[in-house]
Amino acid sequence: MLNIPCFLVITLMIDRMNAWCESTKFNDMGPVTCIDYSPDSTMIVTTTLTKVTIWDRVTKRILGTSTQTSAKCAMFSKDSPSTYIAITSNNCQVEILSAVSPFGSIQIFNSGHGGGAAVNMDFFGTTMLTCGGTNNKLKTWDLSVNPAVATFQATFSQSSYCALKSATEIGAASNNNLYLLSITSPTAFSTTMTKSINSCTTIAFSSTPNTMVAACNSGASDGVYIQTSSGTVSNIVTSGVMLTTSFALDGSAFCYGGNTNILYIVSSNKTIISQFV
Repeated sequence: MLNIPCFLVITLMIDRMNAWCESTKFNDMGPVTCIDYSPDSTMIVTTTLTKVTIWDRVTKRILGTSTQTSAKCAMFSKDSPSTYIAITSNNCQVEILSAVSPFGSIQIFNSGHGGGAAVNMDFFGTTMLTCGGTNNKLKTWDLSVNPAVATFQATFSQSSYCALKSATEIGAASNNNLYLLSITSPTAFSTTMTKSINSCTTIAFSSTPNTMVAACNSGASDGVYIQTSSGTVSNIVTSGVMLTTSFALDGSAFCYGGNTNILYIVSSNKTIISQFV
């Protein structure tokens, strides 16, 4: 990430089933480490080391800010309109803001994953998933209570990245494999899918059933698409190192981005429909 006071947001949006790309500039202070859209597409939240900023997507006006000291990523809860904005920072700390102006802080808690780094997280409504750290745990949290309560925690070795398919289904990257897990009790899970795909850094699920994508660095399996019901893997992008992936909210398209500086936009039938720098 270049240390410049502005950044370019290029994101895939879907409007009435027609794909289009939005390109605009928002001024922010310091290198931006994380960007997220609100599920209703009215707001964008950006993260720098020292500040989280909530923007109006259309007017580019700053709606609110939160001063930070070691922020890694801010993310909207996936209910629409969003209830919360969660911020991860060093030492496994998580702060929960209201997603409604004036975006006040609701609570701050330590996720207890060990180590000094920030944890990875994902949302499904008011359920939050966290992983990472040094104690090899996957955890879900109920954010509707204050303080947040861990509703599930179980050991999962070397969990480098995790995402929620539903409130009880987890996608996780660990030990050179990609997994789909199903929570069976507050302390246990079953493994419903295992795929030998290593170095995956981002996982995303479609809003339509049984579809998962991952951004990886695994030879021909750099940008992968998986039918979770059958376990069928399709290699969409086969060169470079894919670093991020995301689905359009209606599941009609998804995208990959990585070290090739190319954004790949892919239709739901797994055809690359656009790629650009």
